[in-house]
Amino acid sequence: MKIDTAQNCKAWLAQLPLSNAPVAQGALAVQLKLLNESDVAPAARLKVMEQLREPVAFVQGERAKRYCNQPVPLDLTAAAAWVDVIALWQAVLQGYEACLGVDALSQPLVHLRLIEYTGLVMEDHNRIYRSIPAAWWQRLHKAYEAVETAGFADSSVIDTVHPDTPDTTCTAAYLQVLLIQQSTPDALTLAQFNAVLRWVKQWAPLAALKKTPLADRAARQLAVVLDGDGGLRDAAALQPAPNVR
Repeated sequence: MKIDTAQNCKAWLAQLPLSNAPVAQGALAVQLKLLNESDVAPAARLKVMEQLREPVAFVQGERAKRYCNQPVPLDLTAAAAWVDVIALWQAVLQGYEACLGVDALSQPLVHLRLIEYTGLVMEDHNRIYRSIPAAWWQRLHKAYEAVETAGFADSSVIDTVHPDTPDTTCTAAYLQVLLIQQSTPDALTLAQFNAVLRWVKQWAPLAALKKTPLADRAARQLAVVLDGDGGLRDAAALQPAPNVR
């Protein structure tokens, strides 16, 4: 393994052939597998995972070009590229899950990443017009419920890779995923879907999750069931309950 420390990871990334996305993706997958199987302290692991974010995002974006805006069902090459992208997202999620033992100060960042990367898995399902499996919805809701229980759902989380990026919260990240999926992305063109992704980043911080309905019944309200396997629905069809937001 060549990425067991932040210093080693930085040196290895400097030699990663990003101009060859399939090769770079394969190399990242191998190193993440080794990292996920290793006994690295959570704090050191988190530093490595954060260093990997940019190259992983770049490589995944390049590989996604092989299946984005393509007719479905995908041909074998495009389908294989999609499988590889999903597999790398899963390896990243596994890496962050192994960071859950970090100190209390870093806990919000780890949980934020779990929500964000679950959302990215969903987006790549959207890009090939595939419905979101129930297991991914359950994983998303569980990730949010964990931060709500821990009491830092609305705490600002600083991006350690891009400190100049405006702070966000786990709630905002969760709402962003919910709103993207509410846009019926499987009915959108690639250009329309990309526009949704841009706008939702601006809209999500304006929304809020409440345990009780708003007093203004005239306003249409949406709700999510935290132990369910789907996204937002009309709140009028649900009764207030401990698992409804």
